[in-house]
Amino acid sequence: QAYFGAAREALTLIASKISAYEFFEGAQRRNMPVGIIYSPEEVMSDPHFVARGFPVEVEHPELGRSVRYPGAPWIFHGSPWQLHSRAPRVGEHNEAAFDALGLSPARREELRERGVV
Repeated sequence: QAYFGAAREALTLIASKISAYEFFEGAQRRNMPVGIIYSPEEVMSDPHFVARGFPVEVEHPELGRSVRYPGAPWIFHGSPWQLHSRAPRVGEHNEAAFDALGLSPARREELRERGVV
């Protein structure tokens, strides 16, 4: 028990002095099972993910710019993955969903008035 406490203290001290990525790389070199918990913004800048092409730029004409999206979670060279379009805007496909559900115009309006959609 004391050994693990001392090891935790030593690792905590080291981690407080270097970046999370430096700690991760050092731990990996020593065969330690360590990973990084990233924020959504940080994951798009991870050197490994950038090197493998994980962040994908997607054009958003209505915004007048491109937006970085997460790309493929894995790579199959025989079956290349690609992102075909941007994510829908909030409510963009409501009418198609209402049609698929068979909702009447009156029911659709009721849902809007109640703030459901």
